Amino acid sequence: MRIALVCDTAWDLAPVTQWATHRGLTVETATGLVVWVRADPAGIADALGIHWADTPTGWHTDDTPTVPFGVRAVSGLSTHGQLWHHGIRVDTLPPIKTAGHVGYAPDQIRTAYHVQGAAETGRGQIIGLAQWGQVPDATAIATFCQEAGLPPPALEQVAVGDITGLPTGIEATLDGEWAAAIAPQATLRYYIAPAGTDDTAWGAQVTALLHAVWTDAIVPTVLSISYGDGEDQLPAQDLQAWAHLIAQITARGTTVVVSAGDSGTYGMHLMNMTQQARVEAPASCPAALAVGGTALYMALDQYEAERAWENRVNLGATGGGYSAVFARPAYQDGLPTPPPMRAVPDVAAVADVTTPVRTYIEGQWTLSGGTSVAAPIVAGLLACAAERAGHPFGALHDWLYQWGSQVCRDITDGNNQCYAVPGLTAGPGWDPVTGWGAILYDALIAHLPPGPAGASNPPVDPATLTVQELATAPDGQFGAALIPLQDAARTVQAAAEAVGQDAVAAFSQHPVGYYDAIQRAAARLWVAGVHH
Repeated sequence: MRIALVCDTAWDLAPVTQWATHRGLTVETATGLVVWVRADPAGIADALGIHWADTPTGWHTDDTPTVPFGVRAVSGLSTHGQLWHHGIRVDTLPPIKTAGHVGYAPDQIRTAYHVQGAAETGRGQIIGLAQWGQVPDATAIATFCQEAGLPPPALEQVAVGDITGLPTGIEATLDGEWAAAIAPQATLRYYIAPAGTDDTAWGAQVTALLHAVWTDAIVPTVLSISYGDGEDQLPAQDLQAWAHLIAQITARGTTVVVSAGDSGTYGMHLMNMTQQARVEAPASCPAALAVGGTALYMALDQYEAERAWENRVNLGATGGGYSAVFARPAYQDGLPTPPPMRAVPDVAAVADVTTPVRTYIEGQWTLSGGTSVAAPIVAGLLACAAERAGHPFGALHDWLYQWGSQVCRDITDGNNQCYAVPGLTAGPGWDPVTGWGAILYDALIAHLPPGPAGASNPPVDPATLTVQELATAPDGQFGAALIPLQDAARTVQAAAEAVGQDAVAAFSQHPVGYYDAIQRAAARLWVAGVHH
């Protein structure tokens, strides 16, 4: 079996690799922030100090692995749980469920969110689209755009592992169509990974894809993820790995947009499970921009009203609520009633299956809903805004929680009760049903977010830098992702200076990548007042 040791920083890569080898694990690769290792289940259990639970298929543990300093999480220790896409095809439903709706076309959605007629079309921007187990139907996307009077978008694919033989899929195609509907001249860069394999769990495949985005020499303006499941259905170690990698991706300048889910406060894909409130991950990761769903009403192609997506026809509702895993981030501290934990969503867009959009899937026109529609719409809006600004935005939360009431249409009606789990209610200002509401493009460009501080493209390899170079450089000079590493380098530099010039020469002038855990432990002891 194959698992991923996800490191805190690139500085930890070398010592973690040494540790894994010493513990009898076979190191496949060690790049960026991840050390991929392989062993049989007994070898993995022995190296990590865990026990495998009895399970009819695959593997699973509830134990917390024992790992060295510098490992943030171990991804791939359970085949329990997977991510499900958030798209819902509604073309086969009885007419009463969609009230005869023919599906919104791109120009109608562009009008509703005030981007119709804008000069920006996403030119020069890259929208990353994350997919597992499927590839897009390029012909269908071209047909969709042609019908809408839009140019076919440029499509690129980044294979994360062996994707040979993967089928074209509804999710991959829907995401491309509605990202292109809003930002028709943006490049759609698909990151595609298998949906779990015989030796690599689903969670590790998610980790692999996120890491591929972070290490990609091409930095997307936005990364859109339309997959998720309830936090309690996913391995805790995987959640920590994803949250860390999403934070690193945003530090490079990519805004990570994640759909909040289609099951309201029930918050998970499988039916007939525990009737308790939950939110979905990875939308709940603090650095992700979580996108909820709305019901959008238009008359004669003009906006009429918008409310939260409610479970009116027993076909889901917008995800929203409070994380049981991630603490309340600082950007939510200033809300009138600060939530107990990370709260989602942050914003919202059309997703209600009774007010669906048009899609061209499997050779026919269909109606689609779900927050899989909302996420690429928001990604498209941000790509157009980045064209206007002349720079990407990276993490948006600090800006959004300052300007949200001015750049979003406040959604004040609706409740996301679903499948017998009591819901939360939308209201004025931010709420845990639709966040700040629906982003309006004209208001967005009137209050453009700042660019990410110190974003680097591509990431600087710390193995090419010395401790002294990192310690003496201003924060962010080598990219925001290396700021924690700069802090660590200053600790080492200070420890060396306290010992003497010989230590300065030994510690300071060699590449960071050569340092092992023992040297860092010595530095930490010195800081704690234990001098050797």
